[in-house]
Amino acid sequence: MKRNILILAAATVMVCGFVIAMLAVESRDTSNAQLTAKTNFSRLIREHSPMAGSEDARVTIVEFFDPACGTCRALHPFVKGILRDNPGRVNLVVRYLPLHPGSADVVKILEAARLQGKFWEALEAAYATQGMWTVNHQAYPDLFWRSMSRVGLDPEQVSRDTQSSAVLQNIQQDMDDGRALGVDKTPGFFVNGKPLIEFGQIQLLQLVNEALEREYGSQSQR
Repeated sequence: MKRNILILAAATVMVCGFVIAMLAVESRDTSNAQLTAKTNFSRLIREHSPMAGSEDARVTIVEFFDPACGTCRALHPFVKGILRDNPGRVNLVVRYLPLHPGSADVVKILEAARLQGKFWEALEAAYATQGMWTVNHQAYPDLFWRSMSRVGLDPEQVSRDTQSSAVLQNIQQDMDDGRALGVDKTPGFFVNGKPLIEFGQIQLLQLVNEALEREYGSQSQR
């Protein structure tokens, strides 16, 4: 009996030690991510970065996205809902991070659409038709271009812009910034510079609510 109690006590100590070690690792990873974001704060937003919502909003969501990413598409309506529920208080800035095969060429078209003032229309069309031009996580730019017919882009201008050094530099800048900020998968979120460590809708909304509480003294009604 005494021997069993000793074994149970030893096992309990081992489990507690393991839990404490895991919590320490998680805390360290969170601290490292926050330190990386703080150190590289200037990399969060660039002049070319598309923005939705009011420029005067005091809460900014920055999202690194890949148009071929199914999770990015699935979460997009939720993010739009946060903006809709907080008019003038929350805005969204998106950055390119094409990680899927073929997605780099798709991103070029989106950036070309931005130069024609139709980025958000192009992004909505991209997500709405994602299943038509993305197969097994592989993006097919030719098929993607067909889905852009509803956006009304000037095809000749798109052809020129997708080959321009300015477009290529903007995309490369986003990718470099993403790496510097420690973003290695999409979507990657930051709220007022604070990274979303544990991914999920609830976690993102909590991060937004914390920022709203600091900036406005109230939370989202969502």
